[in-house]
Amino acid sequence: MIALPGGNEFAIICDCYRNINLGHELTMLDREIWRVPWNVKDVLWGLLLVAAAALLVVAIYRFLLSEASLLPTPLILLQGSMLLAAFAFGTNRYHSGWQSLGLRALHGHGSFSLAWLVLLGSLGFTSLYVFFVNWSGWNRLLPQALSGQAIGEGWVRLLNIFFLGLFGPFSEEVFFRGFVMPSLVPRVGVLGAIGITSLLFALGHMLIGLLVPVFVSGCLLAWLYLKTRSIWPSVAAHSAQNLLALSLLT
Repeated sequence: MIALPGGNEFAIICDCYRNINLGHELTMLDREIWRVPWNVKDVLWGLLLVAAAALLVVAIYRFLLSEASLLPTPLILLQGSMLLAAFAFGTNRYHSGWQSLGLRALHGHGSFSLAWLVLLGSLGFTSLYVFFVNWSGWNRLLPQALSGQAIGEGWVRLLNIFFLGLFGPFSEEVFFRGFVMPSLVPRVGVLGAIGITSLLFALGHMLIGLLVPVFVSGCLLAWLYLKTRSIWPSVAAHSAQNLLALSLLT
């Protein structure tokens, strides 16, 4: 005969069972982030589309516009191409819905607290990076900041602030963290996907002085997406950093 456990023992067994189920549930939720229907080939097509848009934008600024100005129209082309790529080669091709790109509701109240933590981490690393580069004398590796004149005046300035501070971070997070990163996990694992995506994110800024700090920021934003299972906290942290940088322009 097998004796039934007493009240305390039975409660402990139930707690252990609940913990096992909770751990399994969290594991399944983590996997859900990376379960997307598109693959690396689709991402390569998306990257080609964005690269073509970037070359077009560079040509517009170099040959058609004054170097001292930063008009919003080319920014729309570049940032819009990222959303178009994620839509054309991801959600539209496989009829998967925008939630597969990370545009899902938040669970819990700590997600935006983590966004503030990521923002502070990114700003802190950038400050240390600038200090080290200044100390070493490698001035070529210093991040190049925009001047206040570069984003224009009046309505042009307002539009640039919108595209650089709000729409740009949204499109970049959807493209890099929501579209590119999940497709790489089956081939290179989570850490490899974070590293490759963050490198592409850094190279996309096309400035050698931003390569290291943007790479680290990309890793932090990817961790935030993994932690919250939603792209919105990453968009918030990214936008806050860009808006802070824009507010410091003179």
